[in-house]
This record gives sequence, C-alpha cells and structure tokens, in this order.
Amino acid sequence: MITALTNAKLVLPEGVAEGSILFEDGMILAAGNVRPPRDARIIDADGLYAGPGFVDIHCHGGGSAEGYEAPDQAAAHHMFYGTTSLLISLAYSLPKETWLNGILRIRQALQNPETSLAGIHFEGPYTNPKYGASAGKAWQIDRNDYEQLFAAAWGLVRQCTYAPELPGARAFARYA
Repeated sequence: MITALTNAKLVLPEGVAEGSILFEDGMILAAGNVRPPRDARIIDADGLYAGPGFVDIHCHGGGSAEGYEAPDQAAAHHMFYGTTSLLISLAYSLPKETWLNGILRIRQALQNPETSLAGIHFEGPYTNPKYGASAGKAWQIDRNDYEQLFAAAWGLVRQCTYAPELPGARAFARYA
C-alpha cells in the first residue's frame, strides 16, 4: 500500500518546499508537489520538516557504546537522531586483537537487515605520529596484518584512512 506524507516542508537539493512524499515498501516513489492516490494511507506532517537521513562515514560509537564493542547499540543511537547510514570506524590506536574482535562484531551486527550500518571504516591503523597520530600507537605497515584485517572484514571495508607517506603505503593502497 502506498503511504503519503502530506503537508510537509521537504528538504530538497534546491531548497525547502512544501509538498508530499509518496512511498511504498520502504522505497520513495515521488516527492514534491505530488498528489497521493485515493487509496493511499495519509500521514499529515502538519508543517513538520522531512528530509533525507544523515550519512556518517566516520563513527566511533554512540549512546555510550564503542562501535567496535557494540555496533548495533551505537547504530541504534545514531538512527534515533536521524543518521540512517553509518560506517563504524576502528581507531588506529587499538591493538590488533581488538580490531579483529571489532570486525567480527560489526559483521554480526550487519546480519540484522534493519541496521543502519553500511560497513567499516579503517581509521588506519597506518597513521603517522608526525602528523597528529599518537606516538607509539600507530602501526607499522605490514602486509600480513592488513591481509588478515581485510580477510576478517569479508569485503565490508568502505573507507580507509592511512598515511600515504609511510613505507609500504603504496602496496597497502593497491591492496585496499
């Protein structure tokens, strides 16, 4: 059944306009100055704003939960505040075992079809203390390490942050 959100202030690429959104089965069919079908379920927005969800490509957690420990809880917290899609970021300062456990938890959370998780952001682990990374916590680029991390992630890595000036960075970039 088609649902119509009517009398809304729509946040559109060209600005804010009054209008309606028609959707069915979780998919937007039309937005703007559109008339709902006669048999549509009507929700009167009464002048409230309606816009796209926020996308967060660098999220360490939320709602007092670390993303690598409780990604489902962090994602639910962000969803409550309008973030409809996010990447859980694994920080360069975490030890390898924590990365691997975090990747496993994120993979498990992604099995839930209602999650707002869209994948994993590798924040490092290859960063440069010379440019802000904590000295002693950045990893040396090691092919065995990154092959293990990517294998554990099952193709869910969507973004990598790394220091391109470090030895081995070119090979890492090609692999990533």
